[in-house]
Amino acid sequence: MRYHPTNFGILLCLLANLLCGVAGKEAKQSSSPNFASALKSAEDAESKESFVEAYELYIVAGKLNAKDASVPIGLAACLEGMKETEEAALVLERACKSEPNNIALWRALSQLSVRSGDFIRAEQAAEKMLSINPKSMEALSILADLQLQRQDGDAARQLANKMIAVDPQNRAGYITLARSYFEADNDAAKEIAVLDQATKALPHDGQLYSTLATYFRNQGDLANKKTSGLQKAMLWWQVAERAYKLAIENEPNNDRMRVDFANLLAEQHKYAEAIVQAEVALKINPKNLDAKTLEQKIHSAKSDLAGQLKRWLK
Repeated sequence: MRYHPTNFGILLCLLANLLCGVAGKEAKQSSSPNFASALKSAEDAESKESFVEAYELYIVAGKLNAKDASVPIGLAACLEGMKETEEAALVLERACKSEPNNIALWRALSQLSVRSGDFIRAEQAAEKMLSINPKSMEALSILADLQLQRQDGDAARQLANKMIAVDPQNRAGYITLARSYFEADNDAAKEIAVLDQATKALPHDGQLYSTLATYFRNQGDLANKKTSGLQKAMLWWQVAERAYKLAIENEPNNDRMRVDFANLLAEQHKYAEAIVQAEVALKINPKNLDAKTLEQKIHSAKSDLAGQLKRWLK
């Protein structure tokens, strides 16, 4: 069941007074037990993707407390779930106009706009977030992502460096910085510098290294598909190897990381090292089917190579 778009116009008008009362509060603040209960019912229905029901429940919640940003944010989420993205944006824009200093509302509008492909509106909303809070990591991240989509590595790097300056312990800045080099500029040498920088700032963040390793490996795989791209691919893979080793050093019992590393090693025909990682992964988690499959593929590949060598020697 979907509301007809023309009906949404009527509903939006009816919601005008409700949304104009949104006060400068973050999402999920409540003024009474009744509101809290109504809000939870709406959120539960939304989580089950019962968007029509959730929409109506958010309306009820809004009548109990028109000053909570959860209401327009929830209404917009339901409209988006019903494929009425523009109506969802209108709800949030009206709420933002009513309460221009509510960063939660601008965040919701920016994120919705990114998902719907309206990058101009997303950028404007993120810029508004920054005007409210110049240290908003979410706003900086959104703006950096938009610059990466435009293939503007320099602009993305400026934003990534701002993220790192705001919080040197937040991995998002280093990931964004790394992405600016491989998504926009394809510069493996600069990636090594980013990895060094991240290592100094977050020496024990295995998840950061694993994420960077995945990016480096993917870039190597892309380079390897190009004519005469093996040399470039090898450079990317070497950076990825180093990142995986750092990741595993910090999370030695992470079987998923070890399987990913083993796959990278196997791609480069480093079968002995790959087998070691796959076997350790199986010891950590005997039910890891990816490790079992990889181990079988490596043994098969080694047998094929041995057979080819024998035929060649004959």
